[in-house]
This record gives sequence, structure tokens and C-alpha cells, in this order.
Amino acid sequence: MEFKNSTNNQVYDYVFRKIILSLKRGISIATSPTDFFSFNSRELMLSYLKSTLNSMFDSVSAAGTDTYEFNMLEIGSGSGEPIDWFFAKEFSHRKELQKIDYKVNIIEPNSRFIKLYKERINKYQHLIKLGMAYNGKVQDYYDENLSDEERSQLPSLPKDSLDFIDCMHMIYHLQNLVKFLYGLLKPGGAIFMVFIDSSESFLKINSSFHKEVLKNTEISSRMSQTVKARHELLYEKQILPTLQESEDSNSSSSTSHRTRPKVESYKMNTTYFAKTLADMAALGSASELLTCNEEPFDIRILEFVLDKLKSTALQDSDDAVKEINLCRSKRDEEDVWMVEHPQIICVIHKEVI
Repeated sequence: MEFKNSTNNQVYDYVFRKIILSLKRGISIATSPTDFFSFNSRELMLSYLKSTLNSMFDSVSAAGTDTYEFNMLEIGSGSGEPIDWFFAKEFSHRKELQKIDYKVNIIEPNSRFIKLYKERINKYQHLIKLGMAYNGKVQDYYDENLSDEERSQLPSLPKDSLDFIDCMHMIYHLQNLVKFLYGLLKPGGAIFMVFIDSSESFLKINSSFHKEVLKNTEISSRMSQTVKARHELLYEKQILPTLQESEDSNSSSSTSHRTRPKVESYKMNTTYFAKTLADMAALGSASELLTCNEEPFDIRILEFVLDKLKSTALQDSDDAVKEINLCRSKRDEEDVWMVEHPQIICVIHKEVI
């Protein structure tokens, strides 16, 4: 794709479909996390995702109910590709062991992705029911600037209603967001979050563009603060006191279960693979700093990231001062470029005491 004369939305859509979701040779539909070409993050997070889901299924089994409705919410759901390579398999396996009705709700700002998600869910209508589908941002649900009338127009997300909230690759530095999501969980439920460790990922060069080219130190400074806050709240678990305060304030709730927050965090040393430096630069251009809208894409971002990658590629492999840990590698029996792209998993449980 030629990024000149493209909008931010078009660039993001291209990167998402053609790079982030790219598959290995000979694979047309991803049915395993190892089917993806560009990232190894899915295969590395699989054990954490499975463990989190199984812990909830086990608690459902222990409750001894005849039929259980398992409610899940996907935020920033994209086109729903994890349904194919993970959730449908796990749901089907568990349905063989106990009577569970599955309902999946989605919040996604991109209308095209919502359409694709619904088409994907239709393949599993014997197994999964689609609940609420909101074409918007999750922030709308706790935006203090929203009037009561505007908030009443939002699809309902009742408190204490969800077993599992899946939030992969969104920005989760705001206490209000995590507190809001925690309030939606049933006792025993969990939030599964995955986000890029932007302090170590090669995507940090996108922030350098705003500082070096646009001379906008405010944006790069704000991004640094966001990354730091997110790291402290989620990876270092400093969100716990806020969630505990929420529990204390709701201690008179009608629910019969006493609960407490429990936070687990893990760092995955994931990597990104690209056949060309141009593909790698395209991914670097569509970072958290790219606003998804119909504004013209600033081609200088792509040019800046590509120049940084090229200059790094020319450095000696044993050069300890490399700004980006870029090297040659093998992926799917092909010679490719590889760069470190570490990610963090944070799991927040509403644990029954």
C-alpha cells in the first residue's frame, strides 16, 4: 500500500489486516496461535490465557449449577480473530464437560471490524451467542462529560454481570477505566489485559519523531508519562489500592459473595518479524500515537521510522549502543528481520473470599 494520500484510518486498517494478522505460508484461516507470521506474542500468551479461563471454569464447575451463562466482553475486539484460534476451542471443550451457554459482548470503535466480528461469530452460532455490540469507545461508559441522556443511549453493561473481560492491545493507564471494568465483573471473574511495553519496544522511536521532527516535546513527554503510569499501575500492581477502595465502598452490595482484588502480571519477551524493513516501519508508524480518524496520514512518520531502522541495520551486530535491537533471523523458513517487541500481561481477578 502507498501511504501517501492515505488517512490515519486507512493506514491503521492496512497495518492491522496485512501485517498484524498476516499468516504463515499455506494458511488461510488461523486456528492456532502459531499460524501467525509477524508476531510470536499469541503463542507466548496462550498458557496465561488458558490458565485464567480455566480457573473461572473450574469455579463454575465447583458451584454445581445445572446450566451456567458465561458472559464475556471483548474491548477493542477488532475482527475477533482470537475466537478462531482460542475461544471457540476452549468453549467447545468445556461444553462437553458441563452445561454452559456462552455470550460474547463487544466494544469496538471501528464499524468495519464489528461487521467482520459478527460474520465470524455466525460460524459458531451453535456455540456462542452474540450479545451487545457497541460501535464506540469504552471510555464513553464512564466519561464524566457525557450527559445522562447520552449515557442512557449506550447499550447496557450492568454491574457484576461479566465472567471474563478480554482487553488485548489497548491503552490501560487510566485508573478510572480499570476501576470501571472491575465493577462489571461477577464474583470470581477476571480481566485479561495485554499491552506493549513501550519503554522497551522499538515503537518508542515513534515518540522520537514528535520530539526530533515535529519539535513537540509535549507529546513525547505525555507518552512517557502514560507508559510510566501504565507500568506502575498494572505491571507493578499499584492499581490494587484503588480496586480495594472500590470493594470497600460496595461492601453493602446485594451480592452474597465477599470479594477482593487480586492482580497478576507477567512480562513476555516477544518479537516482531518482518520480511522487509518497510513492513517493519509500517508497523512502527501505527503505534499508540496514531489517532484513528479521517485526517491525512503524516508520511514523515513512516520515513522517519524507516530511516532509523536502516541506520540500525548498518550497525555492527555487536554494537552495544543500538537504539533498536534489530537483527536478522528465521521465521517460517524465511530470512527475515526481527526486533524486540516485549509485552506485558496483567490479569485482575475479583476473587471470592
